Amino acid sequence: MPFAIFIIWLIFSGRLTPEIIIFGIVISAGLSFVLIKYAGYSFKKELKLWRSFFVFIRFIGRLITDMFESAFKVTGFILSGKEIKPRMVTCHSPVKKLLPRMMLANSITLTPGTITVSADDEKCTVHCLDESFSTPMEDNCAAEKLLEKLEERL
Repeated sequence: MPFAIFIIWLIFSGRLTPEIIIFGIVISAGLSFVLIKYAGYSFKKELKLWRSFFVFIRFIGRLITDMFESAFKVTGFILSGKEIKPRMVTCHSPVKKLLPRMMLANSITLTPGTITVSADDEKCTVHCLDESFSTPMEDNCAAEKLLEKLEERL
């Protein structure tokens, strides 16, 4: 953290002179001391946050992949002229904390062909455009597994 504060100091100062470097080191050390003493900052928490960040990036990548895959599936479904057979699916969600549950519900809604109707403590009710869209909901999907990892690290 002190190094990150120092780098931000250098970026915002605009010049690189000995006075700015020395003043930046003093300010960074002082701010780090205040964060450790009064804000409960620790290097363990920062390490935990960075590990969660990389799981979050993997989750976003998986979400974008699922969105494109589902968009092509919905487009093909619409262009084929098949009869729409909507279905409501209730699936068990192993995610317990509020933030990962909210991320799961919103990622389902972002995926074309599905809308999250309700997200309770242990179950999630999803409206699917067709029966074929409900199959991934009933299986334990990769996004849920990533969210479980994220929940462990939060």
